[in-house]
Amino acid sequence: MLLTIIIVAFIISLLVTYRNYRKVRARAEPYNPFKETRMKVKVGCTKCNYTKTRAFKHSEYIFQEIGKCPKCGKTTIIKGIYHQKKKSRKEIKWEKWLAQWQ
Repeated sequence: MLLTIIIVAFIISLLVTYRNYRKVRARAEPYNPFKETRMKVKVGCTKCNYTKTRAFKHSEYIFQEIGKCPKCGKTTIIKGIYHQKKKSRKEIKWEKWLAQWQ
């Protein structure tokens, strides 16, 4: 009799724990791989070798004409769009520490 009560109590506690786990899991933010990166755009001239990297703006696409080249005056286009991983605080501290010794 006592053993049956203990087993039933154990099963009920497992079910309650599982239910709470599901609730917490449902509220958790889904994984977003882009949260850890920054979007960058590589802009270049169609005639000379001028290139510039800047932040991505909404609705930009590759080979989009941006404007005039500051060097030669021809049109500049977007040559590439890519992700750049953000550095963590640990990485930044480590780089500063290493820079002291160089």
